[in-house]
Order: sequence, then C-alpha cells, then structure tokens
Amino acid sequence: MRRMATVTVLAGVILTLLAMTFSPEVSAQTPQGPAQSDHALLNNSGVPGPGPDTAIYCGVATIGNQGEPYTLHVAATASGTAGTLTITFGDGDGIGFIVPADGSFSTTQELGGVPGTDDVVKITVAGGVTAAMASVKVRAGAKDPFPGDGELDNFCLTTPGDPGTVPF
Repeated sequence: MRRMATVTVLAGVILTLLAMTFSPEVSAQTPQGPAQSDHALLNNSGVPGPGPDTAIYCGVATIGNQGEPYTLHVAATASGTAGTLTITFGDGDGIGFIVPADGSFSTTQELGGVPGTDDVVKITVAGGVTAAMASVKVRAGAKDPFPGDGELDNFCLTTPGDPGTVPF
C-alpha cells in the first residue's frame, strides 16, 4: 500500500514537471501570437494631398506602472536644405537628428520601458524636411494608445493640420 502511494505521488510530480516544461506561460506581459505593426506618413512638402502635417504620434498603451516595449522606426528626407527630425517624449525631453540637404536619415529605437515618458512619442520635422515615415512593431496583445480615434489597433497616427500637441 505504501509503495502504491509513493508511486502515485512520484507520477503526479513527474506529470506536473512535464506540464510546466512543455506548456508556455501566457500572461499580459508575454502574450502569444503574431506581433502587430502600424505606420504613419508625414507630408510637409506643400504638394497637393493630405497635409501639411505637423507631427506623427507613435506608441503603445501601458497598464498601471508596467512598461510595454515596442520598436520605433523613423525615416525622413530633406529637399534643398538640411532639416531636423525630433522625437519628443511624454516628459517634454526630446532628441533631434540632422537630416542632410537632399538626403535622408533613419533611426530605430527600442522604447516603452518608462510609462508616461516613452509609451507614446511625438515625431516632428523642421527645416528642409519634406516627408517622414514612422512605423512601430509591438507585441501581440498590445493596446492602442489612442482612445477615441475610431480604431482599435492604431499605434501610429498623423492628424493633418494638428497643432502638434501631445495627446497623452
């Protein structure tokens, strides 16, 4: 009888260990499934069409005090004269990049680690920059940071004629 109980307990332990080893843990911080992406274009050229745009906003919603990582890709082009591309954070700090005259510039940044600071960023251009594009790649299950925009999966957006205010 004692031997049977020992075998039963050992079998239970082995099954539990196997289940823990081969079952992926799913939580809000490690969702399963494909990543999501989004992009927005900024037209500052004066060419007919949407625009002129003043800013692109990109990011991901955070829940509580936990950051939600994402990858931001930004590219800009300048015609005639050099310009700048600036990424501004929620705390008002920013970083500017020079876009050479008749050239282009691109950068990739890993963001989302500091809620209220880099969960949503504003991308602006100045000088000779005529166009920019920003794209974001987020984990599966990431939440749209722009409530009320009529979409459930916007991670980047541009509003034509927007005064450039930060929406967060």
